[in-house]
Amino acid sequence: MRIPRWATYPAIALLLVVAFVGLPHRSSREGAALRSRQAASWDPGQARSSESVGEAEAPDREWSGETRSLLEFLPDEPVTDASVDYREDVQRAIDACAGATLELPSFPVRIGRAPGEDHGLLVRRGLVITGGPGAELRTEERALQLLRAEDVEGLYLSSFALAGPGGHGEDPTHGLLEVSGGREVHMRDLDLRSADGDAVAISRVEEFSLEGVSISHSSRAAIALSDCGSGFLRGNFVSVFGGHLDPQGRPVGAGIRLSSCRDVLCRENVIQSGRGVGILCDASEGGARPFGNAIRDNHVSMVRNEQHPGFSGGLRLANGSDQAETRTHVEGNSVFDCGLHGIHVEGHGASVVRENLVVQSERVGIYVSSIQGLEVVENVVLRSGSEEGSEDQAILTSPEAVDVLLEGNVTEPETPTEAAN
Repeated sequence: MRIPRWATYPAIALLLVVAFVGLPHRSSREGAALRSRQAASWDPGQARSSESVGEAEAPDREWSGETRSLLEFLPDEPVTDASVDYREDVQRAIDACAGATLELPSFPVRIGRAPGEDHGLLVRRGLVITGGPGAELRTEERALQLLRAEDVEGLYLSSFALAGPGGHGEDPTHGLLEVSGGREVHMRDLDLRSADGDAVAISRVEEFSLEGVSISHSSRAAIALSDCGSGFLRGNFVSVFGGHLDPQGRPVGAGIRLSSCRDVLCRENVIQSGRGVGILCDASEGGARPFGNAIRDNHVSMVRNEQHPGFSGGLRLANGSDQAETRTHVEGNSVFDCGLHGIHVEGHGASVVRENLVVQSERVGIYVSSIQGLEVVENVVLRSGSEEGSEDQAILTSPEAVDVLLEGNVTEPETPTEAAN
């Protein structure tokens, strides 16, 4: 048996996590800007993670076509305090800049609702929208898709903010930034806040990336992907999310949700202070099983759900069939103080949970329910069972879990586990 790299250093591992959680937090915009500056020096990583996920670099090139300023389309001497709705002017600019670059000014621009629609701005042809310090699109209307793209090939968004009115997501069918269908969609150094629903919602998109995106105060998921493939989320910062009520009136939410996605890499993201689940990988309602995704080197902390504890935790893999192979890899993540279970795996056969650090779960550090085929190896689980009156269980497998390999895991204190083989 190979000795896990954390085996002789559980105390050091705990100190590292405590230090991480205690770090001073930058403002969301400062965090996004810093991550954007660091992006140029990031190692793109392995071409494939555990033979399941490929990672391509998002395009970082000189944009083709001309660059036009939004100021060309606004009235002379426009207001700069977002007190006037300039939706029609911005929509005209987006339409005119198809295949080119639209540069936003360094002040907030208010966007209202398009007549008879559930969106403000609509993108139907590829373009670049970029900005800089102070650049912002803002709406005061709830249940509104501030920026929506439909079946676009080649959409690049960078270096500006999108702000909503906040709320509790009464209308569950929208995201503040919504992309439906298309290919080659890339976002970098965006700042989203106060979403009355999902902050970023992307569905049916191939070849995409989100890097250095900062999201705070979303009422549902901060980043929600559905039926997407061949992309990555890296170096994003998510805080204060969840609280939307499901049909039974129970609060739910997620920092990052990957529903029925394929070959997606979720790496080096920081998720903290939310209600629900930190990272959720599941099958959307009526959708295909997720397949070939990797969740690596993420940091998840203080994600809970007191009113709906069954939907809480750091990382959760869920799927409708316990026989289905998803080949999901959960590796090198740190999970601190997150709900009932630090990591919960169900219905993700032929998957791997390796070299993760889980600290201070309310009941079970790593819980494996119905599944066929799973490796749980070389993880460190500390201080599980922190909920008052609960029994300490570091790693627990249910009787419905078949062919589960438990090897080289470190717990403190050591606790018995049940493995069904």
